Amino acid sequence: MAPAAKTAQTVMTLDPRTLVVNPELRARKFGPAPEAVADMAYSMITTGQDTPISVRNVAAKGADPQWCVVSGYTRTEAAILIREGFTHNDEEFKNPRFVIKALEAPKMDDAEALVKAIIENPAFLNLIEIDTGALDRLAKAMEGRVPLAGVECYEEETLARRAA
Repeated sequence: MAPAAKTAQTVMTLDPRTLVVNPELRARKFGPAPEAVADMAYSMITTGQDTPISVRNVAAKGADPQWCVVSGYTRTEAAILIREGFTHNDEEFKNPRFVIKALEAPKMDDAEALVKAIIENPAFLNLIEIDTGALDRLAKAMEGRVPLAGVECYEEETLARRAA
């Protein structure tokens, strides 16, 4: 089977106030300090947004899209701040029509979104528990050729003695 061709993603522009922000999916326990959001807002309003946020559609099938933030929570907060207005270094900024750039993430459920958030924030890798039993079964089924980084396959021999 031939690999699927990659298609270019279209950058969307969205009203940041319409985005679903689920704090449980945010990898950080606490959001950024208000000063950090204001600094990000200042950067975005003066030089533009370099990196689009990542969103996924959480609307029911057939309904209008409802975009949920997967990554880019600080940028989203900064974009909302730009629309509402803020002060940075004693200077007032406001753009009530500001939109945020976003890319649609691959289809994923909440668990996959959480794993993605953890991967983007390695300080939280301790939240992932490896199922070694499943990994052992995979290695056996693939005859030791598991194409996963960090996985080394080897055989152990054990001797058993029957009681007399």
